[in-house]
Amino acid sequence: MPTASSYHHLPPTPPALDCESEMEEDPESQIPRAVSPAPTEILDDPPVEEILANLKSLGIKIRDFGATEAINTTRQKSSPATEIFDPYRGIAEFEYRLGFKKATRRPVAGKTLRRLLDLGWITKQEIEERCEEMDMEALREYDERVEKDVREGRGVYPWRALRWTHIPIMTERSAHVLKHVVHLVAIDKARKHLEELERRDRLRREEAETDQRLAEEIMERRRKEEEERLKREKEWVEHIQDVEERTRVEESRKRSLTDLDKIAIEEGHASPKRIRLSSPSTIIPPEKQYPAPLSSYDPKLYPDAAIIIGSQSQSQKQYQDATPPGTPREGTPPIEDVNLTPYASPGRIQRMMRSQLGRTQTLTFL
Repeated sequence: MPTASSYHHLPPTPPALDCESEMEEDPESQIPRAVSPAPTEILDDPPVEEILANLKSLGIKIRDFGATEAINTTRQKSSPATEIFDPYRGIAEFEYRLGFKKATRRPVAGKTLRRLLDLGWITKQEIEERCEEMDMEALREYDERVEKDVREGRGVYPWRALRWTHIPIMTERSAHVLKHVVHLVAIDKARKHLEELERRDRLRREEAETDQRLAEEIMERRRKEEEERLKREKEWVEHIQDVEERTRVEESRKRSLTDLDKIAIEEGHASPKRIRLSSPSTIIPPEKQYPAPLSSYDPKLYPDAAIIIGSQSQSQKQYQDATPPGTPREGTPPIEDVNLTPYASPGRIQRMMRSQLGRTQTLTFL
């Protein structure tokens, strides 16, 4: 028996040879062989139709898997499942609903009232005496739905009641209420939960619609603001282009006039520019302003001041001619020559200065 290690030393398996090529290359295959001594009977197969007929006659189902069968796409109409109505639970629901106050109870289902009426467990008179308007409204709505189904061809949904022996009287109805009270309370809780879910869903839809409406209003306002901004930008660009166009036309016109003037000067046809003379201004002497130095008055405008200035100039000239150079000026003495006591007050010093200085001397000798 070869071990696992001996398999590594086995020669490689030769590749498979083509049988036809081997037979053609083998010369022994070309030698004719002897005919078989056994008799050979060739039978013709019967037609397919005959075979299928024989199989069907034997009760055998035939299916051709090579061909595609036609699929029936027509939907067969099936009657809905029959609903089972429990009249004992129905009468328990009827008494359970009527046992609550009007402000806190739910209306009796219209389907329950209709089926109890059809079974004869309650009467029309009892409904009118004991039921409220909301119960009558529920019964009318159910009857309208049934009539609509009949008009549209759907018909009345099939139902049947459970077997019952006798109709419970008024005193026996409370026992059925106690029997089904757990089921009725569970139904009320489920309905209350569904109503709460519907209320939340309605509020959520309303909030979503409000948010969507606000978002649309914001987008519309932004769109209008963007349109206004683009409009203002367009108007500003048009204004800038208009100003630039007018400036370009004005500069072009100025350049054209300058070029024409240069050409006219070069050709010697330029006319000399006219000098526009300004109209002679009328001299209006201003009002007299006193007190002011006499030298600030114009002699042409103030003749009176000119006379005073002339007389002062003549007197000053005469004084200068009469006084030789180097003569000390008479008039206001220097402040060092004033005899001031060490304890003289500022007011006394000012009075002494005023007594030594006169207006006439100052104007005359300056």
